[in-house]
Amino acid sequence: WTMIVAVSLVATAILLKILVGEDPHLKLVPGLLAAVMALITTVAIEKMHSAVSVTEAIANVGLRAANRKQIPLVLIGTVPLVIGYLIIFFGLKVPPTLVDNAGFVLFKLVIAQGVVEEVVFRGLIFRHFRFRHSFWKSCVLSGVLFSLIHLVNLVNGISTEMLISVATSIVFGFILTFPLALIFE
Repeated sequence: WTMIVAVSLVATAILLKILVGEDPHLKLVPGLLAAVMALITTVAIEKMHSAVSVTEAIANVGLRAANRKQIPLVLIGTVPLVIGYLIIFFGLKVPPTLVDNAGFVLFKLVIAQGVVEEVVFRGLIFRHFRFRHSFWKSCVLSGVLFSLIHLVNLVNGISTEMLISVATSIVFGFILTFPLALIFE
């Protein structure tokens, strides 16, 4: 089921990127549609795997209200994320400026990447590893998968800048696994 989610996400993004082409107004659409497909696939897998209702599957994968203990952990978990982006910006020597459609880009980053990655990698994968393994082993296993999914960014082309960006995403994606899994748990 892990492979089904990954293949669904990657295939949808690639297919939509081909269909959309280079139209600047539509360039974020493939990522958003891939995110929707990943959410639907994740909930469907959880429903089938755990033999629960759709509502329970949605709650199981983490789409529920946060509790008070999670909020400070979220703040701590953002530190590696901010550091990672600073490395990307300064490593690429690109100033972090507003881009076209900044609101849509922010929505995509929060929803398509933030929520979907958490639902897939913590809500489904980490949680199911956790049924059989210790917290730390589950973090490492899900962290490796979470890190490696960032290789999908290489579909945008291979350049020094892209390699720096992907490498930074892999390293900080793995580091972020631990506080995010703690928040989920």
